[in-house]
Amino acid sequence: MILNQAMYLGSQAVGALMPTLSARPNAQLWYTGSAGDQESTQLGRVRARALKGDDPRLFYAEWSINPCTDFCTQDCEDHDPPDAVDSYAKANPALGIRLSVGHSGRNVGRWIRRRSRKNALALGTGR
Repeated sequence: MILNQAMYLGSQAVGALMPTLSARPNAQLWYTGSAGDQESTQLGRVRARALKGDDPRLFYAEWSINPCTDFCTQDCEDHDPPDAVDSYAKANPALGIRLSVGHSGRNVGRWIRRRSRKNALALGTGR
C-alpha cells in the first residue's frame, strides 16, 4: 500500500490499515511525501526508526540538506546554505530533469523570507 503525502498522516489512520495489511502475504507499506512538521507524527515515527538504524525490514531514503541554524555565522561551513544551488541539488533529485534551478531558487527565496520574518516576529523586532 502506498501512502502519499505521508506528512499529513496520523497514527489512527495507519492503525486502521493494519488489519488489511496483515491479511495480505508479504504486505508492504510505502510512505512518500515532503518534509514533515510538528504535526507529522506518523512520518516522524518512521523517520526516527530509520535514523536509529536497527530495523532491517525498513528501507528509508531521504533527500534533504543539513541547513544552517540561527546560531551559524555567515561563513559557516558545517551546514548547507539553503540558498545555494548545491543545496537545491542535494534536496531535489529531480533538479535539472523536471525542476529548474530558477524554480527551486524562487521557492527557497520565499522560504528564507518567511523564516526571517517569523524569527523577527518571535524576537519582537518585526511588524
